[in-house]
Amino acid sequence: MLNLFRQNNPFVLALIPVAVIVFLLLNTFFPYHLSESEVSFGFWGNIQVGNLLLNTILSGTVITTSAIIINGLFNRNEFSEKNNFLPAILYVIYLSFFHSFYFIDGLVITQFFLILMTRQLFRLRQKDDGRKIVFNAGFLFGIACTFFPLLIFALPFIFLIVWISRPFILRESALLMTGFIIPIVYALVYLTFIQINIGKENFNSSSAEVFLIDMWLVIGSLFILFFLGIGNLFSSMNSSSIRLKKVFRMLLLFAVFTFGLFLLDALAFRKIQVFSLCFVPLALVLPYSFGNSKPNKVASVIFYILTIYAITKFFVPYEDLIF
Repeated sequence: MLNLFRQNNPFVLALIPVAVIVFLLLNTFFPYHLSESEVSFGFWGNIQVGNLLLNTILSGTVITTSAIIINGLFNRNEFSEKNNFLPAILYVIYLSFFHSFYFIDGLVITQFFLILMTRQLFRLRQKDDGRKIVFNAGFLFGIACTFFPLLIFALPFIFLIVWISRPFILRESALLMTGFIIPIVYALVYLTFIQINIGKENFNSSSAEVFLIDMWLVIGSLFILFFLGIGNLFSSMNSSSIRLKKVFRMLLLFAVFTFGLFLLDALAFRKIQVFSLCFVPLALVLPYSFGNSKPNKVASVIFYILTIYAITKFFVPYEDLIF
């Protein structure tokens, strides 16, 4: 299966919605990730879950679309010598360990808008007019923040990402800030008009679900894959164009602020679901772990172990067996 996604065959993307549907069906018939009676959407308030099927379909649609966009970013920005579709399947497999994969909430919507923001930022060029792009990026980031207000702490990183891509231009920074403020103001007006009371819990719209063995497997596999791919990653960075070097710096800053949010979330809210945001930048660099011309067998074994566990967790009570 892995070789299918390593090849330059766009039709393999048709397997992405199939993979998402398989996970959703498994969780429907063999419940592992449980739905919550009330879902938080940040500044937009809490919504009582009525139609569980619609909730699942919406989440699956967002995940599928996000995976395809991420893979488009990988191929369009020439992260690899030839196109491949590993980012999409890696994104789906890793996200299947998180609650928002199965039930829509503010966190998965936030992740979708962060991916759209990244798509805008990757379009920045040194000599081209970037005013429209930075405004759109700020606007998309602002929307993301309305669904997951804790993300507001990452605003300085967005400015840094823009500033490393092109020279500092005050007008562009002002447009970035303007784009960011518009959805925030709109959401606050909505709060006032609808008379929604906002508390500390609304600043974090993720689930409180915790499966320790899942997280240890996810984190452990990431460390191994990162170690396996670090050589290929640095080799690609050294031989890449100036623009791609700047893209790698963007991803580094993106990874720093998403991991920082994860730590903040864990300390302030005792939640770990925000870790899923880290897979926006990680999905673009993890393919380096699987080799270029010659497949890395160890990385392939890790992938299959992760995939088998992701499927069998619905049938085998690993938490009870280990803990």
